[in-house]
Amino acid sequence: MMLLDLPAADVIQIANRLEQFHFTEDVQIAALDTLRSVWVHGPAAARMLGHEDYKSWAQYQNARVDLAGMPVVLARIDQLGVPGFVIFTDAQQQDEVTRAVAEQGALRATPATDWFARPGSPRRKRRGIRSGLRTD
Repeated sequence: MMLLDLPAADVIQIANRLEQFHFTEDVQIAALDTLRSVWVHGPAAARMLGHEDYKSWAQYQNARVDLAGMPVVLARIDQLGVPGFVIFTDAQQQDEVTRAVAEQGALRATPATDWFARPGSPRRKRRGIRSGLRTD
């Protein structure tokens, strides 16, 4: 499986262009409008996802996995200078996935709770802020 993270305004145009190169029946090109992401970053991220062996994953390695009884796609994407993962899930399961990770000890990162996101933070000026979960 390959996932492309694109600006919403470009999805249709790029999908149409990729369809021009579609030469096998085993390929499906589709916009995943119902797909949502939950980001988990921090030294304990792999443990909070239930598998320490995720730490050995290469950047952008991904797999379909089971998280708290829900099928999701998990990808290793380090950001913010710490190990990280993104969980792609159906929109209807996003709250449940977030709750499952929070039950393992992850904290919801918001501007009010994360020093990184606080106004004036030198790191905030260098990088964009994403909503998600953090691990300490």
